[in-house]
Amino acid sequence: VVKIAGDRYEPYEKRITLASDEMLSIEAKLKVVKGLATIKAGDGATGARVLLVSGNERRPIPKLPIKIDITTDKPWNIVATRNGYEDFKKPIVFEDGQAEATFVVEMYEKGKTPPKPIGKAPTGVGKGPDKPDKPEPAAGGGTLNINSIPVSNVILDGRPLGTTPKTGISVPAGNHTVVFVHAEHGRKVRSVNVPAGGSATAAVRFP
Repeated sequence: VVKIAGDRYEPYEKRITLASDEMLSIEAKLKVVKGLATIKAGDGATGARVLLVSGNERRPIPKLPIKIDITTDKPWNIVATRNGYEDFKKPIVFEDGQAEATFVVEMYEKGKTPPKPIGKAPTGVGKGPDKPDKPEPAAGGGTLNINSIPVSNVILDGRPLGTTPKTGISVPAGNHTVVFVHAEHGRKVRSVNVPAGGSATAAVRFP
């Protein structure tokens, strides 16, 4: 019997049978029960009021950066508010086997679209200069519907939107990345293409 235990992980136990000269590699998925969250201030977070929120429970965070223990028996979110800025909300999720995680509070002025990460497109083979590696998004806009079973937190193109379902979200036409985060079942990522003047749906089922 293989047993693994620790203060931050759910006890793991597995019974195996081996021959006298046999070796076996075991990949144990340890569920985090108490994680260590490092919360840092990112763009626009200076002067913001930051809280840890779970249901009706609210814990003020006096200053950033900070390291704090988080139990995973209930879902927790980092919530930040600042005058003139969009509210920030991000779920605290620890991947299996990773009891430490870093979360960055980033806030943007109201009415301004947060910048998207700039990635370098792979170099194409046999393409001329008039054929870009990655096509530009189609002109115009469309709508996006987002849902999950059970309810989960959703992040669209790096921006938290709250919990599912979300319907009729106005977005630019083109490709978008939707991240679904569930406190118990982890996260799932979906890419969806929204046609100009049309609509698309991103949906997942946990686990």
